[in-house]
Amino acid sequence: MDYASIAIEIVAGIIAGNAICAAMKQPALSTWSRTAVGAVGGLLGGLVFHLTAGDSTVSGALVDVYTGGFGGAILTPIVGALTGGMLRHRH
Repeated sequence: MDYASIAIEIVAGIIAGNAICAAMKQPALSTWSRTAVGAVGGLLGGLVFHLTAGDSTVSGALVDVYTGGFGGAILTPIVGALTGGMLRHRH
């Protein structure tokens, strides 16, 4: 993984995470926390793909967009749901 792939995955994770949370109307996460979790999800999505598929199979910017987007779109709602659940049980 080079720096360009990492940057593409981070941006794709941020965009997908914010889009999914906005569509689901999750009030538990602020904009900054959605952005941070989406970036981490993008990195994790890219990391999982490169660890399981390897660099020799499919590569390129489009694959980085897909993997980063899927990672951000999966991790951000999960964190939002867990955070919302913890806020409900705290009171």
